[in-house]
Amino acid sequence: MNKLWHWCAAGMLGLCASVASLAQPSFRPMPGPGPAAVTPAWDAKTVASRREYLQQLWTQHYGPQADQVLASSKALHAAATAYCRKPGSRGAAQEAWRKVLAPWTRLMTVDGGPMRERYALRLLDSRHPVPELIRRAMQQERDGAKVVDKVGPASKGLGALEWMLFAPESAMEGVPLCPYLQSATGEWLREITELHPLIKAQARKRRSAEAVVLEYEEFINQWQSGLNKLWVGGIERPLKVMESKPPFSPWPRPYSDSTAAERALRWQALREIAVLPNTLSIERQLRQQASETVATAWRSQVLQCDLALKRGVDPKALTAAAACLNQLGQLLNTQVAPALKVTMGFSDGDGS
Repeated sequence: MNKLWHWCAAGMLGLCASVASLAQPSFRPMPGPGPAAVTPAWDAKTVASRREYLQQLWTQHYGPQADQVLASSKALHAAATAYCRKPGSRGAAQEAWRKVLAPWTRLMTVDGGPMRERYALRLLDSRHPVPELIRRAMQQERDGAKVVDKVGPASKGLGALEWMLFAPESAMEGVPLCPYLQSATGEWLREITELHPLIKAQARKRRSAEAVVLEYEEFINQWQSGLNKLWVGGIERPLKVMESKPPFSPWPRPYSDSTAAERALRWQALREIAVLPNTLSIERQLRQQASETVATAWRSQVLQCDLALKRGVDPKALTAAAACLNQLGQLLNTQVAPALKVTMGFSDGDGS
């Protein structure tokens, strides 16, 4: 009875968390002037500079990560197939999963363009899988129904693959792992294969002045959305849930023990885009705008958060890190965005 209650409780929290986490980031500008009215605030030189910036962003940041995600996804599907053909240790398949997690997290922390348009997070990465739903899908797959393209994201994608590869084998008692595991890794690979050329094409995309304004603003807004996901979904919310002492882990990626690794990867992606020496950084954009005071304050706050996130994983240290990240978000809204002449809206994915 206790075991049944455990699974039910874990499933219900996972389902609720999935609903929150699946809110796809979608930039919505605040009410006000449309693109035609906004564009004159940017002179022709600024528009040209940011058009080049966006092209370099997709070439130098998103493109290489997409290449790594595709290569590691192929390796994951191959490792899962090899494991199923010759059952034994799951070690090789587990390692292949970890090698997808790193570039995927760096790619999707600040998502946009085709990733957002195709609802990539919703389709591919429900970070709170529901074990009972996965078991049901495994049962249906065993009975001959091809269900991977019909079930919800809490039953498939990277989170479900984590559960299938890292949860105790006893959790899958009564249903065969391999038929559904192979289907799920195959679907993941198909989606990534379709997404990859769309990401690569962004570097060659021709952008009007209005499109440059909107895409650059979306990028800054999505950076903040990624920040919110880190400090709320990755730190603050799990800490609050832990106060009630639940019989399961509310942290992201609990089965593979990758919570701390993913948190570090998310911050790495945010920090990389935030400050110099990265030539694509927000700091450089500020200094080019002759906003030296704001740029210095921005850099100082980012580095403070960098230190805070390295002070350990005990609740006190994580709470302090979350507070620092919150302050960083406030600085972005109150000083950085105005200096960059960017309108901050909100994202459906904020805090998920």
